[in-house]
Amino acid sequence: MDNEGQKWGLAGIGSHDSFTAELDEPIDKNTLWELTLSGPSWSLRIKLDGPESIRDFYTFLEKHSSTSGHQSHCIFKSEEEEIRIYKNSELGVRFILCACGRNFTSEVVIQDEKVTSLVLALKDLVEDLGS
Repeated sequence: MDNEGQKWGLAGIGSHDSFTAELDEPIDKNTLWELTLSGPSWSLRIKLDGPESIRDFYTFLEKHSSTSGHQSHCIFKSEEEEIRIYKNSELGVRFILCACGRNFTSEVVIQDEKVTSLVLALKDLVEDLGS
């Protein structure tokens, strides 16, 4: 993301095994926050409305990581892009993190023990943010 001249402060960070979640707060309060999620072989930086989006994302994953079925949760949506996570498994634990824009779609599949690591990284981040 091109944020020339924008200043950021690290609002919180969480990690577990090979997953890291970092939330950057804009110093200029008139812009969106940014979340960087990093897994074993990928990294994704996405815009967010603020820390409540992280709490909702974590709550969704925690709730649905131990159940089978199909669910989805919108992490962020604008006229230009949407970040959504899908639970699409009947057996095992499998989520797809999808970033979609006008001219692109990028997906990351997270399954089984990697889901647990992501949930724990987000839990650390939420705890770091406080209440």
